[in-house]
Amino acid sequence: MSEKTHMSFYLAHHTFRVFTDAVRRIGCPGHVRFLMNPDDLLMAMESHDKKELTSFKVPHNLFTDTKDTSMRIHSKRFCQLLADKMGWDMTKSYRVPGEIFPRQQVVIFDLSQAVALPKMEPDSRTQ
Repeated sequence: MSEKTHMSFYLAHHTFRVFTDAVRRIGCPGHVRFLMNPDDLLMAMESHDKKELTSFKVPHNLFTDTKDTSMRIHSKRFCQLLADKMGWDMTKSYRVPGEIFPRQQVVIFDLSQAVALPKMEPDSRTQ
């Protein structure tokens, strides 16, 4: 059984956000790794145990800090690669729907369903 979620890309700031609950539902990992299927335009976020080129460290306080509802990741390279692949405008922000599969400890995001967001500034924590 899956649960709905989404992630948001703020390309002008080279930042993207994933809901804390999505990270929690895949096992509260120390790192998350992103894998992309370029043919189906699907991107998986999975629990991972170490730092690699496609992984990002999960902040220690992510699961205890009640003020933050999302994990912010800053990666110019990742945002640029994704924008190039998807033909996204680097001055815009996008929301991508996803489904959480807790038993498999993975979240699948459908990049083909990305929606451009109205011009907005991410909150001060993203800068």
